[in-house]
Amino acid sequence: MLINAGKHANGADAEEVRPRIVATESDASLSYALSGIWTTQTVALVDAQMREIEAGIEGRRVDIEASGITKIDTAGAWLIERLLAAGEGRGSEIRL
Repeated sequence: MLINAGKHANGADAEEVRPRIVATESDASLSYALSGIWTTQTVALVDAQMREIEAGIEGRRVDIEASGITKIDTAGAWLIERLLAAGEGRGSEIRL
């Protein structure tokens, strides 16, 4: 990914391409809204946050909203799949 003076190679602001996770918690569930570009060049920016989420979802309902993702490749899909598998392995009900 080429970034020059806060701009992405395609002219977009660097903040527009950054992958994001917005978390919301209620008594009954955890919700995560994913947005931005989730590709090989960007997912390292959210990998640690995704691992923290994976570690804390045991036995809870988890809703993942991915409609805000503007571009995704196999690296981005793998992070999401890893979260789904971790949650299911810990007894969580996961909805994507």
